[in-house]
Amino acid sequence: LDLRSPLTARTPSAEQVAGSKAAAASVPDFAMEVAQTGKAILLLLEDVLLWTRLRAGSVRMSGHAAESVVRPMVELHRGIATRRGVDLLLDTGVGDSQVSTDLVLAQTLVRNLVSNVVKSARHRVAVTITNTDFVRTSVRDDGPGLPAAVVASLRDPSVPLPLGNARSGLGLRLCLEIAQVLGTRLEDGAPEGGGTEISFTLPRAET
Repeated sequence: LDLRSPLTARTPSAEQVAGSKAAAASVPDFAMEVAQTGKAILLLLEDVLLWTRLRAGSVRMSGHAAESVVRPMVELHRGIATRRGVDLLLDTGVGDSQVSTDLVLAQTLVRNLVSNVVKSARHRVAVTITNTDFVRTSVRDDGPGLPAAVVASLRDPSVPLPLGNARSGLGLRLCLEIAQVLGTRLEDGAPEGGGTEISFTLPRAET
């Protein structure tokens, strides 16, 4: 994990604004960049803290509305999706279905999956919740798809994620650990027309 990366990416913009005669015109765009960078760092720190919590075995299972697990995490990424020209769609067909899960862990799982696909999508991301014996959440994009080595890791937990790949950084590693703690697994799909689809299931809460 390198918390320097977001700051490094914004430094040239800061220097440009500071040294430009047209700095006033650049301030709104730069302010947006700073806000995005700050949010990115906060989310990275949240992931680090949550990883520590996983190591401590601190899991709090209880009943939660399935939509409350997913919708806030989708809305969190709507702004950046819009700026990237990506349609971010949410399809919920679960009504008031309840799932048994740790809300913080489950939401972090969704957040990181959505973050990954928004970054890699060309035009469209679809998040779908379906209701069968379990409640399934699927996150799909129309990007280039996952590298074969990453797919191998998803299908076989004994295969380590490859190092040095943008699609297998902290986010995906954390997702794999969260899935294991929640008693589920990440399943990869092969969407028609290409792209990436990753899904997981959560058990219904007893009512």
